[in-house]
Amino acid sequence: VRDKDGIATAVAFARLAAKQKDAGKTLQDALAELARRFGLYQTAPLTFRVDSLPEIARAMERLRENPPAALAGAAVNKIE
Repeated sequence: VRDKDGIATAVAFARLAAKQKDAGKTLQDALAELARRFGLYQTAPLTFRVDSLPEIARAMERLRENPPAALAGAAVNKIE
């Protein structure tokens, strides 16, 4: 099986749906509970196509030497 993660996720999702149904709730109720407990977050991909390995290495070196203090207006609290 090539996509084991996808299959495992589908099984977990089906179990969640069954658990919610048994409790008289919906999947939307589960999402609302997660939002109440942990808040809402939004992400968006940002992709750069670079074919030069030396250029990638230089860019990563500059980023490590001068990490950003903020991204998209949000302060960077920790870099690992």
